[in-house]
Amino acid sequence: MRAAAPLLIGVIVLGAAVRFVGGVPLVQTDLLIAPTSEGRGTGDAMEAAGDGAPELAAASFYAFLQQGEYEKAWEVALEPDWPGALGASYLQEVTPSPLATGWTRESDFVRRCSDDIGSGIKLNGVQVVRLETPPDSPEARAAKALGASRLFGVRASGQMLGACLIYRWDRNLVVAEIGGRFKVVLPGTKSARSLFHQEWFSNLSLVGALRASGK
Repeated sequence: MRAAAPLLIGVIVLGAAVRFVGGVPLVQTDLLIAPTSEGRGTGDAMEAAGDGAPELAAASFYAFLQQGEYEKAWEVALEPDWPGALGASYLQEVTPSPLATGWTRESDFVRRCSDDIGSGIKLNGVQVVRLETPPDSPEARAAKALGASRLFGVRASGQMLGACLIYRWDRNLVVAEIGGRFKVVLPGTKSARSLFHQEWFSNLSLVGALRASGK
């Protein structure tokens, strides 16, 4: 399968607290997108994400997550509002229905991220490449039904950094073009005893331990 050249994200690595929920690491933290070849800084690149390419929208989404800027993350993302999602507890499962009635509200998304993630998620070496076809997923079908003019597929991958451990992850994502802008379409689902944002990082595997400074 062919893929476009990776869109790289540079990272500032700071100390982070890591905890485990249902065997999945939840990390907290900060990140930067590297300047473009034209010399634009982080802010310029991310502000233009929705008007750029599907890869840039996905890269910016993860960058904003790392920074804890959930309002900006929502500017380049959408999520189907599945029945039962609003107010679902950690113990409850949320599954897609045959037809989404709309999108999750920004205020609900931001509040949920703030409660579940905190100040951000520490990521390292994030790459985004274009897939030949978008994933055939419930959120892709929902996006089409809710007015997307075109759908694209991207694969995001990278590392999560905790206080002691490093994990590798990847995720195939749908990016929709809606109103001339590109939006990452989040699944809006979760397993029981898990949190929504854990669905944005799949195939987690342990890479190793972080070495303490000076050792």
